[in-house]
Amino acid sequence: MSLWIVPGEQQMKVDCEFVIMISPGVAVSTAVSSDPCSDYNTIEDYWRDIGENPYQDYEHDDSLVEWNGWYRLYLNGESAQMSEWCVSYMGCGGYTGLFLNGSHPRPEDGVVTRDVIGSHIWYSNQCGSYRSNPIQVKACPGDYYVYELNTPDQSLEQPSYCAVSFSSISDDPCYNYESLDRPWRATTESGLYICDEYYSWSGWYRLYYYGMNIQMSETCVHPYSCNAESGLSLNGPHPQIDDGVVIREVCGGYSWSGTCCDHKSKPIRVKACPGNYYVYELARPTGWCAGYCTDVNTISQTDPITTTTLATGFSITFSDPCSNYNKLDEYWRSTLNYMYWYGYISGHDDTRVKWDGWYRLFINGSSAQMPDWCVSYMTCGGFSSLYLGGSHPGVEDGVVTREVYGSNYDQCSHYTSKPIQVKACPGDYYVYELTRPNVAIPGPSYCAVPFSTPSVDPCDNYTSLDEPWRSTDNYIYYDHYYSMCDYNVEWNGWYRLFINGQSTQVPESCVSQGMCGTYNPLYLRDPHPQLGDGVVTRHVCLSSWDGCCGFESHPIRVKACPGDYYVYEFVRPMECAAYCAEDTSLTTLTPNTQRTETLNTPLIPAIEVDPCHNYHDLDDVWRATSDQHSSGVMCDMNVNWQGWYRLFVLGQSVQMPDTCVAQYSCGTHAPLWLNGGHPSVEDGVVTRDVCGHWNNDCCHFQSNPIRVKACPGDYFVYEFVSPTACHLAYCAVPTTTIFDPCSDYNTIDDYWRDIGQNSFQDYGHDDSVVEWNGWYRLYLNGESAQMSEWCVSYMGCGGYTGLTLNGSHPRPEDGVVTRDVIGSHIWYSNQCGNYRSNPIQVKACPGDYYVYELITPDQSLEQPSYCAVSFSSISEDPCYNYESLDRPWRATNESGMWICDESFSWSGWYRLYHYGMNIQMPETCVNPYSCNADSGLWLNGPHPQMEDGVVTREVCGGYSWGGSCCDFKSKPIRVKACQGNYYVYELVNPQYWCAGYCTDVSTISQIDPTTTPAVFTGPTVTFSDPCSNYNILDEYWRSTLNYMYWYGYITGHDDTRVKWDGWYRLLINGSNAQMPDWCVSYMSCGGFSSLWLGGSHPGVEDGVVTREVYGSYYDQCSHYTSNPIQVKACPGDYYVYELTRPDLEIPLPSYCAVPFSTPSVDPCDSYTSLDESWRSTDNYNYNYNYYNYYSMCDYNVEWNGWYRLFINGQSTQMPESCVSQGMCGTYNPLYLRDPHPQLGDGVVTRHVCMSSWNGCCGSESHPIRVKACPGDYYVYEFVKPLHCAAYCADPCLSLNCTEDELCGERNGVYGCFCKENQTRSEPHSLDFSETCESSSGSLSLSRCQLFEAGFSAHVLHLNDPSCRGTVQNGRVQFHFDNNDQICGTNLVANGTHVIYENFILGTTGSPAGLISREKILKLNFSCIYPQTQTLSMIDINPLETRVNKDLPAGEGRYQVRMVPYQDSEFSQPFTGRVDAELDQQIFVEVGVDGVDSRQFVTVIDRCWATPVNDPENSLSWDLITGECPNPQDNTVELLQNGVSTSSRFSFRMFIFSSNSTKVYLHCSVHLCLMSNNYCSTSCYSGYQRRNRRSLDFHDSSSISMGPLVVSDRNADLGLSERVKASVASCLCSSLMVLFVSLMGVLTFLQ
Repeated sequence: MSLWIVPGEQQMKVDCEFVIMISPGVAVSTAVSSDPCSDYNTIEDYWRDIGENPYQDYEHDDSLVEWNGWYRLYLNGESAQMSEWCVSYMGCGGYTGLFLNGSHPRPEDGVVTRDVIGSHIWYSNQCGSYRSNPIQVKACPGDYYVYELNTPDQSLEQPSYCAVSFSSISDDPCYNYESLDRPWRATTESGLYICDEYYSWSGWYRLYYYGMNIQMSETCVHPYSCNAESGLSLNGPHPQIDDGVVIREVCGGYSWSGTCCDHKSKPIRVKACPGNYYVYELARPTGWCAGYCTDVNTISQTDPITTTTLATGFSITFSDPCSNYNKLDEYWRSTLNYMYWYGYISGHDDTRVKWDGWYRLFINGSSAQMPDWCVSYMTCGGFSSLYLGGSHPGVEDGVVTREVYGSNYDQCSHYTSKPIQVKACPGDYYVYELTRPNVAIPGPSYCAVPFSTPSVDPCDNYTSLDEPWRSTDNYIYYDHYYSMCDYNVEWNGWYRLFINGQSTQVPESCVSQGMCGTYNPLYLRDPHPQLGDGVVTRHVCLSSWDGCCGFESHPIRVKACPGDYYVYEFVRPMECAAYCAEDTSLTTLTPNTQRTETLNTPLIPAIEVDPCHNYHDLDDVWRATSDQHSSGVMCDMNVNWQGWYRLFVLGQSVQMPDTCVAQYSCGTHAPLWLNGGHPSVEDGVVTRDVCGHWNNDCCHFQSNPIRVKACPGDYFVYEFVSPTACHLAYCAVPTTTIFDPCSDYNTIDDYWRDIGQNSFQDYGHDDSVVEWNGWYRLYLNGESAQMSEWCVSYMGCGGYTGLTLNGSHPRPEDGVVTRDVIGSHIWYSNQCGNYRSNPIQVKACPGDYYVYELITPDQSLEQPSYCAVSFSSISEDPCYNYESLDRPWRATNESGMWICDESFSWSGWYRLYHYGMNIQMPETCVNPYSCNADSGLWLNGPHPQMEDGVVTREVCGGYSWGGSCCDFKSKPIRVKACQGNYYVYELVNPQYWCAGYCTDVSTISQIDPTTTPAVFTGPTVTFSDPCSNYNILDEYWRSTLNYMYWYGYITGHDDTRVKWDGWYRLLINGSNAQMPDWCVSYMSCGGFSSLWLGGSHPGVEDGVVTREVYGSYYDQCSHYTSNPIQVKACPGDYYVYELTRPDLEIPLPSYCAVPFSTPSVDPCDSYTSLDESWRSTDNYNYNYNYYNYYSMCDYNVEWNGWYRLFINGQSTQMPESCVSQGMCGTYNPLYLRDPHPQLGDGVVTRHVCMSSWNGCCGSESHPIRVKACPGDYYVYEFVKPLHCAAYCADPCLSLNCTEDELCGERNGVYGCFCKENQTRSEPHSLDFSETCESSSGSLSLSRCQLFEAGFSAHVLHLNDPSCRGTVQNGRVQFHFDNNDQICGTNLVANGTHVIYENFILGTTGSPAGLISREKILKLNFSCIYPQTQTLSMIDINPLETRVNKDLPAGEGRYQVRMVPYQDSEFSQPFTGRVDAELDQQIFVEVGVDGVDSRQFVTVIDRCWATPVNDPENSLSWDLITGECPNPQDNTVELLQNGVSTSSRFSFRMFIFSSNSTKVYLHCSVHLCLMSNNYCSTSCYSGYQRRNRRSLDFHDSSSISMGPLVVSDRNADLGLSERVKASVASCLCSSLMVLFVSLMGVLTFLQ
């Protein structure tokens, strides 16, 4: 045990003198007591791992360790923790493995105590049966734990603390896993024993079942299920997505156990992922032959978001694979790696390998090959060994295809995998195009066996093997102890058998069990080779309890040697067996003409002499191609051909023709020509096919191939052989050709000749007026093209009659051929080939193009034009370079939508899927409206076979009005059949309206996993803040304004085809955007189904949230539900989205974007005025709208920015309720579905409804943004609506006419008229109301009376034009306030009153010239406050009393208060019972509320005291008189008077001497106007009061307070010296309310 002191996170070893001995050789450094998270010891012992084999290291004992302090656990350098889980037979280095009885704490939990329990190494089902001493645990920052370990319970046998480690997760395992498609792991599978402990588990895995989702079982699994001895299941439910990564126990049971969870394996981590699948961090199981199970009850279709969209396949290289291959040198692939013996290596699985191209096999650097045989229990590093199901080819065979078989124990051909291609290469080796094996095969592995030619003849270099016990007559039946076993021998090289010095051989027939000194004798299954056979491979049989050849052992190589003996290259046999030696005399070896099975086909020997210098001259005049219909008929079958020949005619060097030769040429019936072209000098010797022309078939006779070589000097030599029949003869043609149209032609490149062009866009061309001359090669847009062999409906090709070939193009070997030409008319879809033109000549040229000798078409045809079609060159095999197209809605049983493939951007090759399963295009008639298109497209012909390569097929469709299934023919497409039983299609844009490619549900099949990537890596997941680590998604067509079917909208995009990777921020043309959290009818966003958020966006404080995503369907917004996404609001006012692949069920889904930005300028200050009277909601335009001719359409307006609505200069707003169809000058009026915002709401989004024939809000148009502005108006950010519709303006809505009013229009202005129930006292009078309070005043008038008098509320104002009226409840209210809005109010003081004066002014219009007859309204009004008024005393309340009375209209009010205080700071008013002593100083404040403190002050005129509550009582005592203190009472101090709205004084407590027990105070005050007046009084210079000016006294009042009482502490005094306690509980003050009359004056001026 090595222990380290760790200060903080820096790990260092400490060298010191003081150590504590724990066990021999183990020392622990002392630790300082502090935070255990930063001051701990470390323990790193590999044997503590719960996953370790408990029986390999179990001598440790933690009860002998002197534990001291806190410890952190490591395993192999990686941070670990104590196990919370039990594993069967868990010893953790001892006999009793100790683990926590409960979960670990969280960091916020601090130090906690946990029980410790144990499990014994010898018992599988006693987890937790032992109990040790509790320990303390703490969770530390950095995601690790520390433990205060102590000595375990001494009663436990060799206890040891257990540890477990889980690797840190750097990438989200939902997107970084390996696909594990293992159908044989299903709970329904059994019979095999595939043990997961042999596999190298690393990382996270996603489980599949033939390409479909599957998950681990959560319930009991029967023994032997899942092709294992013990099937493993989760001991607990799968987590939810929000649980994140969780840890689950893993259970298994054996046949001899009594419970489902008798065996507990190492726990694993599990995570639930978006897309309804799980990933598992599988680990090596701890029990014997246990295997992870998959539950067939959980099978579901895969979510294509989580699968790769584009299948790239393997790299296809067209160079020679013999010189362009990968080396595969893995020793465990050896066929000698048997199952269960010799510590064999297993656990490899070639379905997990990403195969790429061609491979050459090696074993430890030596050349090897795949075996074309099998032996029992051969594994080759996996479970099922893969071998060739046929012999290897020869060099001359080129690339061949071979079946591949897989073994199952002793059953060699139990499985069939995918075929592979093989080639024999010069140099005596092979290359293989390896592919992913069939996933149904458990643990498949390609095998390798050494394959090399001995450098020394083994007949001369062998080891003598003379062991008499090998004799076939040596019987040791059932004596296993003494049974000889050749698998213990280190075989090396070649051996010759002897018995006691006599040469022997391996027997070729059955040898009984127990012979040859072994329990399992070995003998050859096949006869020995002959001398001339060289080295051959022979199968070896093993005799066992199962009979002769009960098993096959590994084959060996054998050679027959001169001298009548054999040598053998022995290898280790499969079991404890031994090679037998048969004591027999050998017969003389003679050549054998009967071929025996051999592994290696002899390669063609090299040519020793160059045939260019060693040939025969062949000069026969009749061989010339010009010799036709000669009387003699020659036949080369009768010639005795030997060697090489050079052709001459009359001494001139000639060559064989390599194009078709006319029948009856070359002096024979069927002339022979070279099929495949001549080689070049650098090609060397090549093999070419030979064809004979007969019966109008250029290759009717396929004669025997010949070899050809090009020689320096521009000639060829041929190794002629006898043809296959008579009369056939080799032809000769001059080496130089006078004219070849393939090299001498004109070019035509006219885009309008394309059969895929819209025929009705360009149809003015006519090839009958062209002067044709010679040969032509066709191009389309610079790309090589050819004449079409196929008819397309409505095909004009630039004219009225499109011309096509009536037949296929020739092959290069066909030479020049003649083809009929037929035509189809532009106006008829179903008359393909009804017109016939003049034939033309055609030739196929090297380089894969054609030339045509075009001529003037038939003159009877209407504007004929030759048609062209182009197919892009194929640089890579489309079987491995295609895009996956999983579109369930294309199935023939789907309908109801009109998804039009002409809107898509087709490019390249496509493989069709149906929920992850193979599907193909139909080959038979499809009903109209099927496949969610108007015309479903299908192949007019069968799919090709693999050997057909790429073929072209017609595409048919039918409409409901058509008369046949193929009423409509679309542009042909190319198709190819691929290995794995699937097809790829080169789809193109169909020609006509709303056609769609169909998929045939009757062809659904499971996918072959060899054709899909083995490992799914998923998107790159970064754990940094997505607000700073996102992709930009700026595609203008995602705009929500990209409506369906209108405005030349963009469509055809499909987000299921996008490989989404991480987080995205949306932009539109560089401007900030966001996903809409709303939907409108027919919103497409570039696809067919628009995707939008099913909830509001989060706030910045919400962090990352998950939102549902919905998809639209025409006018049904939430028709589809896609996969949820994560959203985050970012500082800076934008959002980021973790976009994923949408649900496949949704047709052409596309994530939407809508502009989202905060206006840089307040739109209330920066808008465009929109004053169009036709927008009024009362503008009825129905009669003109029947054909919409005069209907106004806002989709024609280029809206830009913000707008404010007016009608004839009057501010209006959009209506918030239904507007009938035909109003607002349009057929489809638009109005807000939601109410307008309030001022404080800022910019908000509001839905817009459209009234249509379908009623109110028959459709929803695009939402708009709205803002409420100061001044009681709104601004709108208008956008193009969906239909021909217009935004309405409701002039009445903003008026808010009351129930007593009626909205209407007068002289072009909208206002509120009075209803009939409104009455007036006089016809020309106005109903008005005045209110005056303090320094403010208000006047309200009837709005409807003003409007009927010709005055709108918005034209009226006070003396200050900026002070306009506001409308409330049908009245126009004007207000002034001396505090906030003076509004031109004049303040006048006349000595008896204070007067506020203002007026209301308005006109009915603006002056138009020098004079005006417009009415003028002027309303004068004023607020007048009288000076004085006296009120009697009112009720008293504690501390402070305010008296409020209802006042008549037109009168104002203010309040006077008096409050006694205990201190000179006036901070402590009297409360509760007052303990005032005689002569105690009392402080009093008199104040006025409700007046303008900037204009008025309070002046105390007089204050006096009475013994009763009556200010007029005859017995009184003055405290203040004439605004100054009473000179007779020197205790009175006037502290403040005439300087503010509050005055203050003090006096000393007294009592009246006439037996009075109470004192009541009374004061008389007045208001003084501060302007131009001096209100304060100087009293202390002789106490002389100044003379008051006439204008300073403006209002006065009297106020009383009492009673005041004397404290009980004066109880011993006489009545004259004290006051008895009052009945009142506290001192009180009273308030005086002054009533002020208002006078109003109204004056009309006209």
